[in-house]
Amino acid sequence: MWLPNCLPATYPAHTCTYSARYGVPPFRRGRCQGVPLAGAVIHCIDEPAQTFLQSRLTVPRHFNGVRRHHDSLHWLIDAEGNLIQMVHEQDVAWGWGDPTAGNCVPSVPWQPLSGVSPSDYDCAVIHIGVEVPQRTGLWGGCGCDCRNPTPYAAVNPTLVRLIAAIAQRYGWAIDADHFALDDDLSPCGDECECFEIGNILCAARAYCERPILFSQEDYPEVPASEQVEWILVITDTGRLARVRRSVLIP
Repeated sequence: MWLPNCLPATYPAHTCTYSARYGVPPFRRGRCQGVPLAGAVIHCIDEPAQTFLQSRLTVPRHFNGVRRHHDSLHWLIDAEGNLIQMVHEQDVAWGWGDPTAGNCVPSVPWQPLSGVSPSDYDCAVIHIGVEVPQRTGLWGGCGCDCRNPTPYAAVNPTLVRLIAAIAQRYGWAIDADHFALDDDLSPCGDECECFEIGNILCAARAYCERPILFSQEDYPEVPASEQVEWILVITDTGRLARVRRSVLIP
């Protein structure tokens, strides 16, 4: 039986701290009618992730129905690489907000926003936030490449796997027609120091989720005198299963 070297990408382990700021119109579940989900945007958050998160969990007391820039995101990655979900992907996060509020919305042509009204831009994308630690004097060269797509080693594995998993889930190519940096699109997006979308996408395309192999050490209840051989298989429904080698090979 053939076992692939790399499995389909899955979402990283994450915690859930949900924001009440979601939906177009506000607080409506689900995506927007007539606006397909077509891409994902990476925002650099220039404040501590927990501060950003806690300040956006509830709706302002005098909320006037206007969505504002960076009011919420679908995913937030902190400086240690921990992943937090703020809004379900099947709902709309307020990453760009409502242009009627004078917010900064993308002004650069990008395929997922083609034919979409600016008031519905949030409907078309998944918003990913990355906590950028305090500036560290990276100007002049950060040494980033396909293997290390951002200057922040703890962030890289989570961001790369998340992008690969999103592409896998929605059947998107891992390219600039589906993934972009906010500061490449919006005139006032927080600047991502030394982030290059090409490096990030290169790393996501190269991402490999390895199969887990099992050994007797995983099952201490099995007598040491018994020879145990486990084989990892993929069923016809795509499910991972472990079986004894003797079942497959007499």
